[in-house]
Amino acid sequence: MAMYPDALKQLLEFIWQKLNADTIRIDLYHFALEAEGQLKANAEIKEALVMKKLGFKWKTLINDPETGGRYQVM
Repeated sequence: MAMYPDALKQLLEFIWQKLNADTIRIDLYHFALEAEGQLKANAEIKEALVMKKLGFKWKTLINDPETGGRYQVM
């Protein structure tokens, strides 16, 4: 997990330079936390993605009625 921010930064640099992308969308999935009983995104991953670090911002939160899952589009 400690290497995640650096790996993500390298991956994004590759996408911008080699794949001719106009935008990058990341779906950040939420998982149930046993202690709280709520669906939440991994705080470390969310912090690594934020605008001040890598330029991602929250767009929408999707609750999937079929699976009961939740994810955040960034």
